[in-house]
Amino acid sequence: MSVIQTRRARLGREARDEMTRSVHTVDQENVNATLTVAAPAARVFAVLADPTTHASIDGTGWVQEAVDQAPLTEVGQIFRMDMHHAKHPDGDYKTANNSLHHLAELVSDR
Repeated sequence: MSVIQTRRARLGREARDEMTRSVHTVDQENVNATLTVAAPAARVFAVLADPTTHASIDGTGWVQEAVDQAPLTEVGQIFRMDMHHAKHPDGDYKTANNSLHHLAELVSDR
């Protein structure tokens, strides 16, 4: 089954851009997704590199806030997020181990 959703999403205070997301049901552990954002690459990069913006762009509602608040500026940096999921044994948790967000390449304008 495939569901196509279009929604308005805020990228910072000044910009609202149209985003289209395609979600596919799969029976495997790894899932890939593609998201097209009508915004300059540098602006998208700025939002993604700033952990404090991730709760506002998270479509699941699980991301609560950034544990590590400094923006990513170099390859190899890691940031952690406070998370909440009703089906998690404790409800609240932090991303850890393989759920950490790793910056593999730093190219802000593409």
